[in-house]
Amino acid sequence: MGENGFAYFYPVFIMAYLVTGLGLPKSTALWGVIIASATQLISMPIYGMLSDKIGRKPVYIGGTILSMLWLVPFFMIVGTGSVLAIILGFIVGLGIAYPAMITPQASWYAELFDTDFRLSGFAFSRELGSILAGGVAPFICTALYSWSGHWWPIVVYMCILGVITLLALAMGPETVNKNIES
Repeated sequence: MGENGFAYFYPVFIMAYLVTGLGLPKSTALWGVIIASATQLISMPIYGMLSDKIGRKPVYIGGTILSMLWLVPFFMIVGTGSVLAIILGFIVGLGIAYPAMITPQASWYAELFDTDFRLSGFAFSRELGSILAGGVAPFICTALYSWSGHWWPIVVYMCILGVITLLALAMGPETVNKNIES
């Protein structure tokens, strides 16, 4: 839930928020996403190696917590309107925190299911999160902002998605040493 929510939060809702809510140029928001995405080229291999060493869950948990903790500073930073601050906000949120969730996710999901059910188990669980959290997150964030005129309800909503993720991670097994060939 958290990974999917954050996947749509930055490149969809925040792009619109910066342009329509704060009146910033589209290019500022686009550069933030582009540079953060380039940062992922560095952070994702690091998280992949880390999840192979210490486990899928610790990396995923760390990314979820960092993503949640970064929300308030992110909104405060982008509220300054400074191009460099906005780019920094995207780098930390979309380039560093979010990839710690998505990187170990594919391995963890594949390792959760035996070969007879791997594809359907992976697809069902992954895409259910996409439907329930990802695709609707920009709409919910927009509705919350329209309703309140402030970003605090958005922070609460995104943290709820993060807490659901943390609960699911706590209930799931660590799979890093599981033999998936049988």
